[in-house]
Amino acid sequence: MSEFGDQLVGLAQLIAEANGTEKIVHIREKIAEMVIYATMVRSGLEAAIANAEESPEGWYFPSELYTNAAKHYAAADYSLMVRHLHDIGGGSILTAPSLADLDNDEVGPLIKKYMRTKEGVDGEYRTRLFHAIRDFTADAYGGWQLVTMLQSGGGLYAQRLVARKHYDMDKAKRLALELAGLA
Repeated sequence: MSEFGDQLVGLAQLIAEANGTEKIVHIREKIAEMVIYATMVRSGLEAAIANAEESPEGWYFPSELYTNAAKHYAAADYSLMVRHLHDIGGGSILTAPSLADLDNDEVGPLIKKYMRTKEGVDGEYRTRLFHAIRDFTADAYGGWQLVTMLQSGGGLYAQRLVARKHYDMDKAKRLALELAGLA
């Protein structure tokens, strides 16, 4: 899940640059939110490893608290990150000419010309970015990934149950009692 977050951020930044919109405030804000998402998911992975638990047999496994908290966060906000990417990329994610058209002698040069946006961003590059975004998030694989993201580990409810089971509720209650002057 952490790699998916990084891939979404990379695609968002690349398409913003290719579209010439990377300096627009709402685009920068969406990418910043995506960066935070990717960072938080990765931090959950790293926390799960750093807080690995030993089994009775001496094997170590990632902390179920951090694993499930990170999986829940990643799954619950994944569709929002995809929405940000689609908003940043625009409608050409679905309407860009096909990649086969790029190789066509008649229309290929026109696609390369009219899909170009600025110096250093040719039409083929931009078209390929649109297709990568569509394939990753809006085609059959994208739909499969959305369901997989939500259902891996038993779904959001199961992840909440496991996280709550492993959370140190007694410590949290002790801290709250101290804060309230009731300890």
